[in-house]
Amino acid sequence: PGNPRPAAPDLWLVVNGEHRFIEVKLTKDELAPQQFAGLALLANCLPSTLPVSVHLVNLDSSADQYADYAKRLTA
Repeated sequence: PGNPRPAAPDLWLVVNGEHRFIEVKLTKDELAPQQFAGLALLANCLPSTLPVSVHLVNLDSSADQYADYAKRLTA
């Protein structure tokens, strides 16, 4: 009913001068409307000159997937 109430991302990091908003999903889980609204609100209204990026991470039981994502966080 009505507009979804914005929800904060699972993680908010500042890495290498950039705001990184990260939403983590389990297998077969999807981004809910209130999560999308929260990410959009932060990305558009954050009073900062730092760049903003949004990442959707789908978790599975693969250690390789985690290792790959961990490497990208430090890039």
